[in-house]
Amino acid sequence: MGNGGLSIMDVNELKNILKKFNTVEIGNYPTPLQRIKNFEENNNLNNIYIKRDDLSENPGGNKTRHLKYLLGDAINNNYEIFIISGPIQSNFCTQAAMICKKINFPCILVHNAEEPTEYIGNNLLNHLMEAEQIFVGEISFQETEEKVVELGERLKSQGKNPYIFHTDHSKAIASLGYIDCVIEIVEQCEKENKHIEDIFVPVGNGIFAAGVLYGNALLGQPFNIQLVSVEFNKEGVHNRIKKNVELIEELTNIKIEYSLDEILNIYDDYMGEGWGCPTEESIKVIKELAETEGIFLEKVYTSKGFYGMKDLLKRNIVRSKGACYIHSGGFPSLFTQY
Repeated sequence: MGNGGLSIMDVNELKNILKKFNTVEIGNYPTPLQRIKNFEENNNLNNIYIKRDDLSENPGGNKTRHLKYLLGDAINNNYEIFIISGPIQSNFCTQAAMICKKINFPCILVHNAEEPTEYIGNNLLNHLMEAEQIFVGEISFQETEEKVVELGERLKSQGKNPYIFHTDHSKAIASLGYIDCVIEIVEQCEKENKHIEDIFVPVGNGIFAAGVLYGNALLGQPFNIQLVSVEFNKEGVHNRIKKNVELIEELTNIKIEYSLDEILNIYDDYMGEGWGCPTEESIKVIKELAETEGIFLEKVYTSKGFYGMKDLLKRNIVRSKGACYIHSGGFPSLFTQY
């Protein structure tokens, strides 16, 4: 393997690549890989697993893996404040505030919402932590990003050095956490004698999914990666994944050996009206998984992806002898959805 070359490597070689990047010591890893037998019996399926990334912290989720690398990058490069934006119930914002409290690193949350008059879900947790929050009103995502840039410039004029999430560099750094996740699943399958052929990943902005795809490709495709969109059509998902994989390749200077068309399996039949809009089926599957396994999904993201897996397997669109869903968390927001 040469710099900038194509590569397939083993787990230890991939771990060595990741060691080049700075991290902070957070998260309960490896997260459990649990078989859900009651759910299997309920649906006449077999060998179904959940990768419990919702248990990565308290509250947990996929953002913990992102923040492990993002905050490592920020600290190593002498940044002084972590800035992240999102809705008032953003899981990413709450996990960022929580982990920054743990490692004593300043953090500012920017919400495209009015300041609340009551506290519930993630917003309650932010309140309890006394997280620094800025409420910019009910404006678009793009307008919120502009406010974040303005905030960053103000801080720089005051002699501070802010690290802003959502630059291209930060997206690539965040994706590294899900290369770690693929390594964990490979090792857990070997150690725990579990057989998995297909990994189902819910897809929104594509940062999480790109890390899974990239890590899996570098390991020679031990799994088939099935992407279930919760927001965008196939073309939209493809474009986001392509961009994010290219950003990771640029960051690591290692290109994957496969074309995206070879490894991309995208399903956009389960997104309903888009982000934040549950479907009748996704609402039902929240109740089903809670009743059968005591595992909780939420309406925005995880339930759509999980229902997608269930439907694809039951209709034999994906024929798998072992399937795994990566549970990306979101538990606190569930309290605002009923």
